[in-house]
Amino acid sequence: MPAICSNGTQFFSGSLMNNSLALDSRDLMCELRQLLIDLDPATWRAELQQNAHLRLHRIRQDLRELLVTDYRERFATLRSHIEELAEQIEAYYVRLDASTADLRARWSTFRKEVQPRFELVVAGLRDHSVHVPSLRPTNYTRNLFHVGNAAVAAVAIALLSSATVMTAMIATIAGTAWTLEYLRRDDPRLNTWLMALFSKVSHPHEAFRVNSATWFSTALLIVSLTGDPLIMTISVVILGVGDPAAAIVGRRFGRLRLANGRSLEGTLAFVLFGALATLAVVLPLYGDDAYPWPLIAMAILAATVAGSIAEMFSRRIDDNLTIAVASAAVAWGVLAIGL
Repeated sequence: MPAICSNGTQFFSGSLMNNSLALDSRDLMCELRQLLIDLDPATWRAELQQNAHLRLHRIRQDLRELLVTDYRERFATLRSHIEELAEQIEAYYVRLDASTADLRARWSTFRKEVQPRFELVVAGLRDHSVHVPSLRPTNYTRNLFHVGNAAVAAVAIALLSSATVMTAMIATIAGTAWTLEYLRRDDPRLNTWLMALFSKVSHPHEAFRVNSATWFSTALLIVSLTGDPLIMTISVVILGVGDPAAAIVGRRFGRLRLANGRSLEGTLAFVLFGALATLAVVLPLYGDDAYPWPLIAMAILAATVAGSIAEMFSRRIDDNLTIAVASAAVAWGVLAIGL
């Protein structure tokens, strides 16, 4: 049976009889993950201070018990990552005194510094076919960067009259991104440098997985094959505005949970802000072109709903790819049928 993380996201394990350390640590990592989520500034509540220390104490004790067990040699790397995480938690535990006046600031520092170690363990678990969801902490700079990327892409699409030149430029960008992905896997120093360079807009798990910018450029390349600037613009604006809107609203106000930990509130924000922003960008640029504006509006609404569904069900494939492709496909379909 699939195990379920505390936010409702499922993860699966393979080779059950041989993955003892990975399986023994999966629920513990889910418990730590939920604590880190609750400590996020967007979800922090004053009452959390009452039990956060107790929860960390339980995690600390469980880590101690986990590490006294003798596991097979093939778990040496994973065990080393877990030991480093345990040492970091141990060091912070004694500093997180409930009587400290700046307790919230200390918990915030704990969250920021433990997240990379947590993601290192999660990456190690994946090597043993045990999947625990990565963290996506609140990052407003990243949200603005997301919107900015969409704005730049929309302007570039509008200015480039040749679909061939556009596809060639995007292919160059995507090729460069994938080349860097390959190189940084073999060169830890390059990986560290790139993560430091983009530290303001990257998530901790992207040190070990393909980053969102690479998936964004790949999605843009796929969509560019339509040769239709309208469809491309719809796709990038929905992704650039809808996705961060869902993240911000979902973390802060999300109460009604849907699939994979997404919330109804976040999904509605995706559709509302994604559709309005796309209408605001697309209608002035393409409203007098080959398609009547009511049809364009219908295509945008349908594409935004499709993008929100893709975002909801994206687990192992990055939503920067699935949102863009799904919204482009639906927009293309509506425009084709409308003609």
